[in-house]
Formats: sequence, structure tokens, C-alpha cells
Amino acid sequence: MPAACIVLLLGAASLAQKAPDDCSWTSGSKLRPAVKLRTAADGASYKNYNDGRAITVAEWFAFTCGMDAQVPAQLPADKPVEGLETVRVTVRGYLLGARFERADDHDLHVELGASPEWPGDHVVLEMSAGAEYCAARRALWQLVRRDGCRGDQCILRRPVEVEVTGYVLLGSPQPGNTDYCHMKSTRGLRKGKFESQVRGLWRLQPVLAVKTVPAPKPRMHGKRSRRHA
Repeated sequence: MPAACIVLLLGAASLAQKAPDDCSWTSGSKLRPAVKLRTAADGASYKNYNDGRAITVAEWFAFTCGMDAQVPAQLPADKPVEGLETVRVTVRGYLLGARFERADDHDLHVELGASPEWPGDHVVLEMSAGAEYCAARRALWQLVRRDGCRGDQCILRRPVEVEVTGYVLLGSPQPGNTDYCHMKSTRGLRKGKFESQVRGLWRLQPVLAVKTVPAPKPRMHGKRSRRHA
């Protein structure tokens, strides 16, 4: 076998073994890469939606639906849409599933829901590859691994409530369709008999931070102590 072929095979094998949250992955995005690869410094002047406080999945959809009418006919290729995509948002929801786009742009495609149940509208996070986003990607993928998944695509058996922070981005719309917040995506994850549950083209990308929401402490039941009786 020619030496060049051996090098190519070894390189392909190395990529196939590299973990999804390896910090050496770089983005392979071809559409609007300057928008998908924004940094914390790029967003220093962005608006903090809800003063930085987390919003629910339902509030996310209400917020993004309100922006549909303001979307320009042509999305700029090299910069975010001012006032729409120049917004930093923290969303709280249940991590339901994730997929590593190993053979594509190396994003982590992540879906959040309002509850631990799979049926229902899902919000998409596209977690870009690169050193700027590595901490967030590792935090997310650790939750996936903790659920028992070892592959590139996982539906969580025990969904975890999380808060994720990132920038608003509108995905590529189909010509003539301007109902961006209700469009159904065929690229969403599938579970059993359910088709894609992803709703709309609005998403968070890049994602800059991921953290779990502490489970509420169980209430104490029983008799009160005599001291407080």
C-alpha cells in the first residue's frame, strides 16, 4: 500500500477515535462561520436578555416568535443581525439528547425540552467546536456520558435539568417561509416512534456555558419537634 494511503488511513482512524469533547476539534462550518464562531469578547456589547436571568423553554419560544417579523430578507453572511442575533440568552430546560457531528462540522447538536418527557417542542443548541467553547462542550458531554452513553448520538435515559448560555442565531430558512419560530426541522433527533421534535429555526450558537440545575431538596415530613410545637 502506498505511503500516502497509509497516512490517510491513520488520520481517519485517529479522527474516528477522538472523543466528541476533545478540545482539538475545529469547526468545519461553511455557512455563516463568523456568526457561529463568535467569542465572549465579540458579545461584550450584546444585550443580556431578561437581565441575564434564565428563561424557560416556553419563554424562549415566546421571545423568538416575537422576532420573526424583524428578520431581513437576506441574512448577512459575515455578521449577526443587529438587535436579533446580538443577544445573549440563558435558557433552562431538560437535556434530552445530543449528537456529535463527527463527519460534518464537528458541532454538538443538543436538544432541550420543557420537561423530562421526549414528546414536545425542543430547543436546539449547536455547540461549535474550538478552544473558546471547549469548557461548555465538555460540561455538556460529561452529562451525556454520565447517563451511560458511549457513542456519538445519545437519547438520555435520565434527562438532566440544565442552564445554558449562548448567543441567538437564526438557522438557514427555506425560501418563502418566514414562520421561523414554528418550522419543523427534519434534522432533529428521533426516539422510537417519534419524529423530530425540534421546533423552529431559532437556536443558541455558539454556547458559552453549561451548568446543571440543583435538584430541589426533599421536604421534611412528620411531626414537628416539641420545641416548635
